[in-house]
Amino acid sequence: MNELIQNLRYGLRSLAKSPGFTIVALATLAIGIGANTAIFGFLYAMLLRPLPFAEPDRLVIGRATFLPQTRTNPVAAPDYRDYRDSSDVFETLAAIRGFPIESTVSGGMEAERLASTSVSRSLFAALRVTPQLGRGFSAEEDLPGGAPAVIISHGYWQRRFGGSPQALGQLLAVDGNPRTIVGVMPASFHFLLSVDLWFPMNADSASQMARRFHNWILLGRLKPGVSLLRAQSQIDSISRHLEARYPDSNRGKGLSLVPLHAMLVERTERTLLILMAAVGTVLLIACANVAGLLLARGAGRRTEFALRAALGASASRILRQVLTESLLLAGGGAVLGLGLGALLQRVGASAMPPQVLGGWTIRLDTAVVAFVMAVCVFTALLCGVAPAFQARRASASGELHGGARASEAHGRLRLRALLVAGQTALSMMLLVSAGLLVRTLANLQAVDLGFEPRNLITTELSLAGPRYAEPSRRAQFFMQLRDELRASPEIRDVGIINLLPVREPRNNVRVWAAEKQGEGPSGGTTAYQRWVLPGYFEAMRIPLVGGRTLQDSDSGLAGPVVVINTSLARAQFGPGSPVGRVLLADMFRDRPVALQVVGVVGDARVGGPASETQPAFYQPYTQVPSRTMQLAVRAVGYPASAIPQLRAAVKKLDAGIALSELATMEQLLGRAGFNRRFVAGLLGGLAMVAVFLAALGLYSMLAFDVACRVHEIGVRMALGATARQVAALFLRRGFMVVAGGLAAGVAGGLAATRLLMSLLFQVPATDIRTFVGAGLLFLLVAALACLVPASRATRVDPAVSLRTN
Repeated sequence: MNELIQNLRYGLRSLAKSPGFTIVALATLAIGIGANTAIFGFLYAMLLRPLPFAEPDRLVIGRATFLPQTRTNPVAAPDYRDYRDSSDVFETLAAIRGFPIESTVSGGMEAERLASTSVSRSLFAALRVTPQLGRGFSAEEDLPGGAPAVIISHGYWQRRFGGSPQALGQLLAVDGNPRTIVGVMPASFHFLLSVDLWFPMNADSASQMARRFHNWILLGRLKPGVSLLRAQSQIDSISRHLEARYPDSNRGKGLSLVPLHAMLVERTERTLLILMAAVGTVLLIACANVAGLLLARGAGRRTEFALRAALGASASRILRQVLTESLLLAGGGAVLGLGLGALLQRVGASAMPPQVLGGWTIRLDTAVVAFVMAVCVFTALLCGVAPAFQARRASASGELHGGARASEAHGRLRLRALLVAGQTALSMMLLVSAGLLVRTLANLQAVDLGFEPRNLITTELSLAGPRYAEPSRRAQFFMQLRDELRASPEIRDVGIINLLPVREPRNNVRVWAAEKQGEGPSGGTTAYQRWVLPGYFEAMRIPLVGGRTLQDSDSGLAGPVVVINTSLARAQFGPGSPVGRVLLADMFRDRPVALQVVGVVGDARVGGPASETQPAFYQPYTQVPSRTMQLAVRAVGYPASAIPQLRAAVKKLDAGIALSELATMEQLLGRAGFNRRFVAGLLGGLAMVAVFLAALGLYSMLAFDVACRVHEIGVRMALGATARQVAALFLRRGFMVVAGGLAAGVAGGLAATRLLMSLLFQVPATDIRTFVGAGLLFLLVAALACLVPASRATRVDPAVSLRTN
């Protein structure tokens, strides 16, 4: 213990005597450790921290599968009830609507739009979560025609009722219908969706009675002792029974069970692991850099180590001293890195949209601190082992004999060259990864969306209450709103549709050409179903390809008409013109609906730039008079300029109607591509840090080389070597090290970038241009790093160097 205290005291004094070295080393380690701390905090919260539910390992998610496809989908409500009633492997099997919906809540200071969903009464029991106040849904409330009830979130309870217990039993006007508040969920509760209202499932609508409409995700709690394999086997048996009993709707349909935790992390796991590998790479580069600095510092302490050895210090004693100094540096870097990591975590969490963060709580807990401590020890060993073993060789005779000193210096140079080559290779891998994602972002930016997103402000509103019970009143409202907005000088066009591209990429049904009626839905195409008011295509700048667009005369009294996109026209009508032909659609009815095609429009990428174009058909709103519609208002100038006019027009027609989130289309596109942009930005930043550190390592290696070879340089210049030849000597050495590192980096990059495949768009992981561009960029930076020490070598005075050696 006394020796440790002595080592610590001496180490602190030694580091204090070299403030420049200490500051650079601490800053380098703080960057590497801080980045690792921040990303590990996200990784631990999203992938490793136990779920906040009782016995979470027994919770499984059920999603429908359709052969021959392998992707999973929501489940039909009747299928859920059959699985629930026919299985005995679950304590509870519950259902939740797979997507949130916006509901209008009125009766307060002003109407507002809140995210809501429907759940079976067994959902909270499956999660073993009870309301903070009140109760869950009763069996009667969950039945068709049951009493209208609602459970509210803790946040909404605080905002609307000030946290008063008197909220229980009050009536809440939701979409014009009174619902009784029966419970308030805890503040910490979050499951799949960020919503403020939960409604009972109430299986009385057409969408919940038909097996061909899939809207529900199942949550099951396995009985004690029941394995996932056994549960899946029983579910497969039930699926085969349902297929035999309902061949029209259940042919090839199954149910896939996966652990809840695996489902929650499936979209973020690879991204977080990629980022963890990237920041780990930066830490390795930082450690290599500090190790190089310690080697150079050790060269200046040859006399010190030799004297300590001459005075009786053993080689192991010197080794422990150097390792202690390395541990002090790593500890200081860890403390600074912990603070930097906490800051980066807060910034990252605040920058993430709620739907990306998914309800996870990001914080510096004990697991993250333990990780930092482990990284500190790892860093100390990685930075200090090589310098420690170099110092261990110190001896009195080694310091007194120039040949031994020269041999030791060359050994240090070789080791530092290997460290710089390793830094170069790791930096190259990060540069290539960042380059591929930058090219991906450029490709996404250049994608033709099929519509013009600039100057568009989007929102949603719902016509609740008995005032709009008649379809004609709804149609009148939206037509008046459209005309009112068109009259504003700040607004150029107005588009009204049930579900806007990017904002709501869902709601599809099976459609097929009438001449294929014998094939039925099995020969049809899955297409997005949309209903619009005239003017929508013009507002969105979706081009008309053939026929005509929808008109005000296409009212509910006229025959059913439809406009289809080119993908659907190609899939169902082939190369000929579909105008005048009939399309059959499988909707919420007993028989298909016949729609006459009157026009064809261009394809729009409903899911955003990275999505494929999909078949879609557009019906006149007056033939499908929905209460809830979305607006795309094209402003003359900046979209925000149209917001006051939009609010004023809605308030003029009905002050009780609330607008949901107002967002520009470009903001929606930004959210859709957030994951790629976040990873690209972070990898780009880490790559720049890595290149800087590698260049710093290259610079310090060559500077040390020049310092060690001053006598040799003097001899060369005395024998006639020119300044250009001396500079070329060190430039050549630097570029040889860099070339070896780049070669290794290319080989590593070819393997590492395959992890990015799911994030890339229209660019291969082995893209030659990206590899070449990354290599040239690093060579440029390396040239700048080599020029300074090479220039310094040319200024060596032969007379001075020969006289002092």
